Amino acid sequence: MTVIRIIVLILWMHSETIPGLTDIPSPCPVSMNSPGADMCMPSIAIEKNGNGYEYLDSVVLRAMVGRGGCICDIFIDNYIAKTNIFIEKYENMSAAAPEYNLCGLAIDIEMLNDESVSNTIECTNGLDRRLFSIVKNGILRFTSRVIPGNFTRGYCIHIIRDTTTNSIPQRLKIVCNESDVLQHESSSINPTETKPVTHDDNTLFIAIGIVVAVLVMTTIVIIYIISTRRRRSNKRLEELQRNNVPDTNAKK
Repeated sequence: MTVIRIIVLILWMHSETIPGLTDIPSPCPVSMNSPGADMCMPSIAIEKNGNGYEYLDSVVLRAMVGRGGCICDIFIDNYIAKTNIFIEKYENMSAAAPEYNLCGLAIDIEMLNDESVSNTIECTNGLDRRLFSIVKNGILRFTSRVIPGNFTRGYCIHIIRDTTTNSIPQRLKIVCNESDVLQHESSSINPTETKPVTHDDNTLFIAIGIVVAVLVMTTIVIIYIISTRRRRSNKRLEELQRNNVPDTNAKK
């Protein structure tokens, strides 16, 4: 029981010091008409079929983990021309974004095939409706970045495809943190690109190493105690056997 308590204590201490391991409430409504994907988690969201209202031609990006270096890519299936999309706070809800200017997490937006397109969503800034144009084989990338402040409320970002600019059936698609599942043809993404190891990851590795070290040391101590007790028991048994051997000379 002592060993279990030590392990639990170590994990609890490190979970308090590693940003992004503490859950926060979802910034999105419980029931949404638009499919959603989660930043820093392997997830995919695809808009519903056909052209229709905004809640049909859209996906939602949730950011609920305060960790930098997470990536979500947005692209369009079944398209042959430039398509406009709008990005904004979900239904302009106050709970759909952080409430303070120093909120602990920002999201950088960039067009992979167009370096001139670069924007940032940072706490209370950059959440008004903005227009982006995705060309053929274009990918709009969202990357999380840790900034000063406490991350107590996440982002719920509504990504809407503009159907008025193109009547051809299309679908928005968002893929988060799983480069292997990007099933689209684009030379913009380097297939060897990997997520960099962040300070948070290093801290987690240290926590795991400490737990493993405690387990190894505890196992060594237990083995030593058992072997010591076994040797003492054997010595006592030998002494008892010697004392119980009858004295044949005394009987004669």
